[in-house]
Parts: sequence; C-alpha cells; structure tokens
Amino acid sequence: MKTTSKFAIIILLLLGIKGISQTNSKLLKQIDSLLTNNNQDNTINGNILVIQNSEILYEKSFGFAEPNRKIKLNKDFKFLIGSIYKEFPAVAIMQLSEKGLINLEDNIDKYISELPSWSKDISIKNLLQYSAGLPDIQTKKYPQDKIITTKDIFNDLLNIPNLIYKPGTDYLYTNYSPLLLMKIVENVSGKTFNEYSKTFLFNSENINIKTQYPYIEKENLAFSFNNEFVPDNFKLEIPFLFISNSYGLYDWFKRIDENSLISEKSKLFLGKTANILSDKSMQSPFGKLYTTKQSTSREISVTEHTHDGSFGNFKCIARRFNLENITIIILTNQNTNNVYEISEEVYKLVIKKKK
Repeated sequence: MKTTSKFAIIILLLLGIKGISQTNSKLLKQIDSLLTNNNQDNTINGNILVIQNSEILYEKSFGFAEPNRKIKLNKDFKFLIGSIYKEFPAVAIMQLSEKGLINLEDNIDKYISELPSWSKDISIKNLLQYSAGLPDIQTKKYPQDKIITTKDIFNDLLNIPNLIYKPGTDYLYTNYSPLLLMKIVENVSGKTFNEYSKTFLFNSENINIKTQYPYIEKENLAFSFNNEFVPDNFKLEIPFLFISNSYGLYDWFKRIDENSLISEKSKLFLGKTANILSDKSMQSPFGKLYTTKQSTSREISVTEHTHDGSFGNFKCIARRFNLENITIIILTNQNTNNVYEISEEVYKLVIKKKK
C-alpha cells in the first residue's frame, strides 16, 4: 500500500468518515456526470468532497495542480481558502471571551497599544461584524513585482488618518478586521497566531498556515492560474496564508456544528451580521449562518453554515446542511465563479436521493 493511501485511511479514521458506499452508486454517477461536464467545459479545476452522516457520497479531483499541466490534482492537495480563514480568528476571540480573558465590548486600544487614536472608538464586536469603519487593504497600489509583507500591511494601517465611517453605523468586509483580531489573540495569549491555531483550533495538518506565496515547498500544494493557464503573479510574505484540503474544511465545519470549539451561544453570536443595514449581502464571521426558531421550545438552531472564499484565482466554498447532515466542500485553483452554483446542484441531487 502506498504511503499516501495509508495517510488517507488514517485521515478518514480520525474524522470518523466511512468510505464510499456501494448503495450510493446511482447518486455517485449523477454527481460525477454533473462535475465531469463542468470539467470538460473548463468550468471546474479542483477537488470536491460530499459527505452525509459521516459517509463519503462523492470525492474526486479534476484537472491540474499547476499551470504547466504536468501534475494532476489528487485529494491530498491543499488550496488557499480565501475569506474562509476569517472564521479562525473569530473563533479564537470567542474562546478567549469564554475564558473571561477579553470583553467583546472593549475598545481595541486596550489590547493593541500601537494603533492610532481611532482605535479608541472601535470595539472587538465592531471588528467581528465588519462595522469598524476601517478601509480594505490596498494591495493593488504596490508594483506587481513587489513582495507584500506583514510590515507593509501594518504600516498602511498605522498611517490611516481617519476612519471612513463611525464604528457601528456601516459595513465593509475588510481584511483589516480579522488581522486585528489575530493581533489581539496574539497579545492576550502570548502565542503567535500560528502557535495558537495549532494548539486550540486545528487538530490535524489538514489546515495550516504558510508564510508566503508562491510557496517555497510545492508538494501537495495547488497553484492558481486563469482560464488561459497563466499563473497568478501576486507575491506575499505574510504569516497567515491559510491552506486546507477538503478534509480540513470538513473537519472544521463539523466541529463548529458540534460546538466542540466554542459554545452554541458563541456560535450564534458569530453568525450575526451588524444590525445596521438591510443589505442581504452582508456577511458574518461565519459567512452565512442560517437559523430557525423551534415552534415549541423557541430555541434557535442552525440549519446551514455556508462560507466561500477567493484569493487570486483560488475559489472555494464549504457548506454544511445540518438538518440533512450533508457537507459539501469544493476547492478550485482556476476561478470560474461557479462554485456556489455547483454546490447547489450537488445538494439538490443528494436531497433528491432521499425522496
């Protein structure tokens, strides 16, 4: 047995996942037909994993890991996950809150002393709900051959003279919010965010952090490229480039659902958007967390947790449907902006199987 096969089996055992059942062969063929057609139309290049009740319904890799088209993807490959990473500092903040180490209503100058005076007006809650009044990170202002570093990003932050709106009065999905949350976690815990993540967030190497892109090492790491197979040319040296394979995101969403990382109360709090607009495009730290209220107990329960992310031509989506116990993970490195639509079609096929 090959080493990679042994490793895959160990992953399945650790995550409590059963192998593909023969009884689902018809469903498997339907999903495969859907995705194969997309691949032939050059509308998917990546990995997909579909699990229900801890049983793999479908798993397959399509296309290539790099623009030269010499290395084919397999299920072990990891992809940059874009905005899904914003869940990690948010969960870490709630862990510290549950331990009484921080107060979500505190202004952030209490935890980060070197920020300008506007930090006295921003609460941790504002950061979590993207209502802090901070602009987005302006990476496009740098030359294409410039390697953008953490120092560059924080220098830009320190040079922001004024907030673009009063905290709590508007919304902007800025990457400064999770970056400041990470800084708070580091200052309170005394650990780098990478160290904190390995101890309190991730229970395997299926999700981890890289310090630069393009990567130094290349084994089982997917590179991004466009439809003409031209590679992305961005260059970063920042210690929070989160990568994951399909199993990593499956495990993360499962543990969020089971409240093994934070409490139900904290989870529901992170699922809320800022209470300032009726704009349905607003996202919470969990992307989109859909809930329902029980008619008898009036308790609120989560029905769906969906989050998508993009980074250059990387595009991914993770969706967990709690009522049916279905999880769909799609990771791509050739962005065609259709991962939500594909996940919806796959979901409908799985639901149809049950009827």
